Amino acid sequence: MTNWWEQYVPYIQSLEKKTGIPTSVVLGQMIQESGAKSPSGLATTNNNLFGMKGVGTKGTGSFSTTEVINGKTVHVMSGFANYNTPLDSINAYENLLMKPNYAKNLTGATSVNAFVQGIKNSGYATDTNYVNNVLRNIGNFDLNKYNVNKNLSFTPVAGGLGGADTSSGGIGIASTITDFMKTVEENFLKFGIYILLFLVFIFFGFQAINSVPAIKQTTGAVKRTGRKVKQTAKTVVKVMPK
Repeated sequence: MTNWWEQYVPYIQSLEKKTGIPTSVVLGQMIQESGAKSPSGLATTNNNLFGMKGVGTKGTGSFSTTEVINGKTVHVMSGFANYNTPLDSINAYENLLMKPNYAKNLTGATSVNAFVQGIKNSGYATDTNYVNNVLRNIGNFDLNKYNVNKNLSFTPVAGGLGGADTSSGGIGIASTITDFMKTVEENFLKFGIYILLFLVFIFFGFQAINSVPAIKQTTGAVKRTGRKVKQTAKTVVKVMPK
């Protein structure tokens, strides 16, 4: 098994036989929300594989996330569902897609593309690139081979690749939380280091100017030489004939 999400394929296929939701679509969203090569923090800690909000079988937790509202990307605090097990998360996801507001956009879908678009149209995500990202995941990882229903058509997204980060994380809600916090932490650390180095430079520079014996001796010698020059000049003036 190469990818962490492959362990859930048999279970998702069993649900496809009951709900009709293509396994490739479920996996495409799972990768988008939780990453391809390794699961996100929300998936690992809270067993939330789909970045779902609300209350799960183990309650809820408040996290910072990124949303697109009125065409603008904003950071907000939202309550994300916690689950006892990853399978609880998959069940919650499937149940969500069975609700009327989703079912009306999914019933009668004859292609994988139509399923993904229907999920987006039902309000699953605010990211305007969400559909293309999920479809790229499906194409990149050849997820259609897992579908129980082999009659569903699929049109790959032009350009290929893109979609979720195939190393870790993803571009979905769950990974956004991790990436945002990581960026804040790294920037704060860099700023702190720069300030510390500046203060150290000022401190040692000040110490060097005021405590190095050679500098003090040179400064004293210059002052003494100056006084001697003045005294000599006065003597010369006195002995000069008037």
